[in-house]
Amino acid sequence: WFLGQGWITVALGGLVVLMGIVFLGGFSFFQRDRKIERRPPPGLWGAPLLGVTFGLGWAPCIGPTFAAVQALVYVDGASTGKAAVLTVAYCLGLGVPFLLLALALRRGMGSLGFFRRHRLAIQRAGGGLLVLVGLLMMTGAWTAFVSWVQAELVTDWVMPI
Repeated sequence: WFLGQGWITVALGGLVVLMGIVFLGGFSFFQRDRKIERRPPPGLWGAPLLGVTFGLGWAPCIGPTFAAVQALVYVDGASTGKAAVLTVAYCLGLGVPFLLLALALRRGMGSLGFFRRHRLAIQRAGGGLLVLVGLLMMTGAWTAFVSWVQAELVTDWVMPI
């Protein structure tokens, strides 16, 4: 167990639990906001800088979830192709809603209002789910659950890569 992936699963599960606690409002050090008052110039030259700034601002929000996806990939012992597919699926799940929102900006602004009003509840629900998945990883129940899903529910499905 110790020389295999068991200890890694426990360690990564603990990390996912810590990230969930951060989402729930724990560790006040991680709850501080940093605002950059300077805006990049509009146009082609400012777009990459705006993207980097946006990424820095969202790293605390998406970082723990992305780390949890990567931890699950590592713990599952996924091949490079499967890990790439899962990572791309995560990125699409993050990016496609923004693209759809941009296409329907007027209507999208109204739906963003719902998320702004319920931001704290959504954040805490996500934190609770991260804690739950982390505890399941630490106890081995997550691996058993994933194995059961693979054996019972998706027996005929094969990764395309």
